[in-house]
This record gives sequence, structure tokens and C-alpha cells, in this order.
Amino acid sequence: MLKKLIPILLISVILPIQNARAEVESWYTYWALGFADVDYPGDLNSALEQVDALPGISRYTIGMDLFGFYWPLADQKTMMGFVVNVVSDTLDDEIYNESFSIDSYLYGLSAMKFFGSEVGDGFLLRGDIGLTFAELSYTYGNTTTTDTSDTGLGYLIGVGYGIPVSGDSRIILSLNYSSRDIEGDDINNIVFTVGGLW
Repeated sequence: MLKKLIPILLISVILPIQNARAEVESWYTYWALGFADVDYPGDLNSALEQVDALPGISRYTIGMDLFGFYWPLADQKTMMGFVVNVVSDTLDDEIYNESFSIDSYLYGLSAMKFFGSEVGDGFLLRGDIGLTFAELSYTYGNTTTTDTSDTGLGYLIGVGYGIPVSGDSRIILSLNYSSRDIEGDDINNIVFTVGGLW
């Protein structure tokens, strides 16, 4: 009796998973968060490293993909849309209760090509191109001062891997390189993110 039930149980479990993996949505939203390595022009890198080495200073560099909306193409393995890519570099002074941050933004047209069975499955290539700018913020106590740069052009290229976890949810692991041309200077970033595609 048990031997007869095992194939039935396997079929009842495997078929829904296969059907879930084959489901392609009419559109997707994408969000991601991770760690960044930032390369600034001129002597800014060494200046920030010197400040980071001071007592009481903590530095955080993170990368994010926000407000990503994509639509699959006819091959059901490629999707195109737009996304906001953000790299934030923050120095916190715990002794004097002050902080300084450089946030760079890339508002880009974006494409992702997957090499698995569907959108969100398997190895992927990504490319973004769009408008970019940087925002500098200084906070002391309850007062924050900000300065925003002129708008320039930027791009992002990346590789990654998509893992379907349900019929409408995917986990995306990505390693991206981006360059932002802001007022004649390039800010270059390498970012590893873990994202969700729904």
C-alpha cells in the first residue's frame, strides 16, 4: 500500500513546483540590498579612508535597487524596464554626533537576460543606462545640510543568478559594476546585492 502511495505523493509534490517555476508574470517589481565598494576620483578615496581611521568613526557603504519595474519579452527569458540604483557611503562620528554621506543615484533603463527556463531562473546578465547625480549630506545634531550635483550619464553592467522560490517569487543574487559621470568626474562602484523579484 505504501509503495503505491509514494509515486502519487511524489507527483502531487513535483507537479505544482514545476508549474510554479513555469509561471511568467505580465510584469515584475524588483528590489535589492547589498554591500558596495566605491572608487572616487582624485584624492577623495584617501581622504575618506583617513577619516574612517579616526577614533569613533564608523563607515557604511551599501548598494540598493529601488522601484524596479520590468516587463518580460516574448522569449519569456528577458525583461526590460526601469530601476533606481543607489550607492550610499556614510561616515558616522559617534563622539560628536555628526555624519557625512555621499549618495549617488542612477535612474536607468534596465534589461535582464536569464539563461534558465524563464525570467528569474538561472544565470543572468544585466545592463542599465540612464541619468545620474550625487547628493552630499552633512548632519550635526538635528540639523542636516545637503548639496545636489548636476545631472550626468551613467551605466551599470552585471552578472547574477536567479532562484525561483515560488510561482511568483524569485531571489536574485547579483554582482554589478557601475560608473557615474558626475560633473566631469567618475564614481565607480562594485556592488553585491541580494534581491527579490515578484
